[in-house]
Amino acid sequence: MTNSMPLLPKPSIINLKQGPAIRWGIIGAGGIATTFASTVLKHTNHQMVAVASRTPGKAKQFADAVGVTTAYESYETLLADSNVDAVYIATIPGDHLEHALLAIEAGKPVLVEKPVTLNSQDAETLFAAAKAKGVLAMEAMWTAYQPQTFIAKEAIAAGQIGEIKLVVADFLQALERVDRLWQVGGGSPMFDCGIYPVTFAYQYLGMPDKVRTVGKPGKNGFESEAVSYFEYKSGATAVLTLSMQADAPNHGTVSGTAGTLEFKAPFFVNNGLSLLPPKFNEPGEDWLDETGVVGHEGLVWQAGYFAKFLTEGLLESPIHGHQDTINCLTLVETIREQLGAPKA
Repeated sequence: MTNSMPLLPKPSIINLKQGPAIRWGIIGAGGIATTFASTVLKHTNHQMVAVASRTPGKAKQFADAVGVTTAYESYETLLADSNVDAVYIATIPGDHLEHALLAIEAGKPVLVEKPVTLNSQDAETLFAAAKAKGVLAMEAMWTAYQPQTFIAKEAIAAGQIGEIKLVVADFLQALERVDRLWQVGGGSPMFDCGIYPVTFAYQYLGMPDKVRTVGKPGKNGFESEAVSYFEYKSGATAVLTLSMQADAPNHGTVSGTAGTLEFKAPFFVNNGLSLLPPKFNEPGEDWLDETGVVGHEGLVWQAGYFAKFLTEGLLESPIHGHQDTINCLTLVETIREQLGAPKA
């Protein structure tokens, strides 16, 4: 660590164990639902009171394994349960809109797994329905609620890296084996995985003025690799890479005239952050996560903030709001159109 580097801000984060407690219902009983429910039970005072799956026996198996109170084989039955304060939508992306609208119509606030929908128009429909019903609706973009994200934003606001000039983010995993990503309704590599670097760039630079993308197709014509170049009126740029070909470190950096924020790989997990000087290969100051929330347990932060917003009577997240979600989906749509990818 060099003495000349300013100290990184302390993370402004909520107390997961002492925050408002809500009773969750879960629609969908797959892997992401298991991770979400497990980490929320481990790190918060929330309750998991119900889970529903239309696959016979799956909800009961999930409930027994995770520790959920009640299992239903009908979404409608779960939504009629007065013990459910809010619903986490964890079905496949192509079904998010339908299932979120069911919950909203029942008057239940919803946390919808990312991508919230598979196009920006459907996201507008979902959020408009929630506002009309007067219930909170939020995309489960977990990276937006992690401590390192708040540190980075505070450091940037304090001028610690100067004017942002370059954002770099990669999502590189060998995921050809995940069949749903290559099928209509399953998410697609860009919507399900590429949304991370797209949202990362958006968080720090907003909407670009120009997008250029090159890449190559994979199964069923879906995008297997994509490299996108975002240009901004400020002169800043973002270089974003998606590849389903190989497992590699997933880097994320935000660089400015006075320094660089380097997120510990993978950048979308709350591992830590470095503030580096604007000189080649020189050490800086590190912040390492000591919250005890490890890896994908980081999903818990969004649950904590959702409970906070719900208690405050908000209808959308002030951190990653409805328009932010819509804008990021629009960027993914643009990238896929430039690649000639089929409907997701």
